[in-house]
Amino acid sequence: TVPGDAAMLKDNATTDPIAEAQAMEQLIELGYVEKQDTDIAKHLEVTKHETKENIAKSYIHKNKKEKAIPILEKVCEEYPHKVSRLTLLNLYIDSGKISKAEKLLEECRDNYPESTNLKYNEALIFWLKGHRMRAMQLFDELVVERSNSEMLRQIGKTYNIHGMHQKAREVLEKALEMDEDDSLINH
Repeated sequence: TVPGDAAMLKDNATTDPIAEAQAMEQLIELGYVEKQDTDIAKHLEVTKHETKENIAKSYIHKNKKEKAIPILEKVCEEYPHKVSRLTLLNLYIDSGKISKAEKLLEECRDNYPESTNLKYNEALIFWLKGHRMRAMQLFDELVVERSNSEMLRQIGKTYNIHGMHQKAREVLEKALEMDEDDSLINH
């Protein structure tokens, strides 16, 4: 190696793709750099979106969901057809923002009309609003449809938490039939 500063990043340096994109836009506006074709601009937009989404996911995994909500709201506003809307819907439900959850649920129906996750979220909203019978009807439909073992596990957990132990047992047994190796159900 040649000693001295070769204008290279240090080993522990990090970069910010959003700041880099903004700097590139300024250089283009000033005429120092030619504007690239739209594919590159599109890739930069996707990178900015994914970076914001990943920051929100990091907050979620650190159990700082309240910090993730405004980030995902902005992402959903900028990119209305992204799957991050479903994540935001779950965050609204988890944080008790039921009116926002209901509004977003209706918006999501247009993009995901056959989604079992939406039906599950709708049931949770009914449950949280005190409409237990309607929620149980939707849960039962999901059990009959045999959605997936994870969803059935969540339904069973909901029933168990609310003292409906026999119903919980039935649902969890169906989940086990779907995935005998599911350690979360077996323990």
